[in-house]
Amino acid sequence: MELDDSISTSFRTPFTESLRTYQPLDESNELTIVERTSRIKKIADSRLSELTINKLKIQSIGLIGRETETERLRSCLRSMMDNQAAEDDDETEMNEDTIMISKVKKELVFIKGFSGVGKTSLARTVQQEVNSMKGGYYAEGKFDLNESKETPYAGIAKAYSQLVAELSVTNPDVLLGIGQQLCDTIGPEVEPLTYLIPELESFVTGYSNYSNENVDGMQERWRYSFRVLTRLLTSYFRPLVIVIDDLQWADKASLDLMETLIADSQNVNPLMMVGCYRSNEVGEKSDLAKSQYSL
Repeated sequence: MELDDSISTSFRTPFTESLRTYQPLDESNELTIVERTSRIKKIADSRLSELTINKLKIQSIGLIGRETETERLRSCLRSMMDNQAAEDDDETEMNEDTIMISKVKKELVFIKGFSGVGKTSLARTVQQEVNSMKGGYYAEGKFDLNESKETPYAGIAKAYSQLVAELSVTNPDVLLGIGQQLCDTIGPEVEPLTYLIPELESFVTGYSNYSNENVDGMQERWRYSFRVLTRLLTSYFRPLVIVIDDLQWADKASLDLMETLIADSQNVNPLMMVGCYRSNEVGEKSDLAKSQYSL
């Protein structure tokens, strides 16, 4: 099945209760929102959570004439924040029989196209909007063909490294508090996390200079540490928007981590992740295609 064509209406996953297919607003814009899936899950406090997944396709070079795509991407961010604000203002009492349709708190957007058509530039159009929001933060990472084979979570770790480095200058006290909370929550698990995000070393106490030889045995520990760190970051900085480029070179562990972060039901704060990839380098049997279908 081609990723940039259509998705069968019979497609269902454990995360999917309903599936809607949206047609392009204007075919001349070459924008296709292939699928928008929603997962509605009843949780302990009887609230319902919804995760939206969007795919954008661009074919022409640059952003000139891309107003529709730009607006749809920004609307994902605004919708997430508007719904978060509405939920914050909602003081309705709910009992165990109450059913409430979710306010969207997480957005996962895939942007695909050939090399050089402006995928990254399109993704970066949300940065200004994020910066204009009080407390919002934007970070981006990038996978490298060779590095991805040697370093786990390389592209994602770069985004977090950039974020921590920026916070160390703009909000050092907050970052110190996050580091302390991180240590209190995961203890020694901070050590392997600093291996991936060295910038954290100055903000965690007693944990540094970690070196690990058994990378394969560390996957679960790293995923857990990233989940806790992301929850802490999103509790202070809302929204947190993370853009990951060149996903066609991402290792399976990194794709699994993205899925873990975006589907983390224990993180109640707004998180938006945008993944860019070269559509001509991703086959239907690739790890990226399988990850998209599993979502």
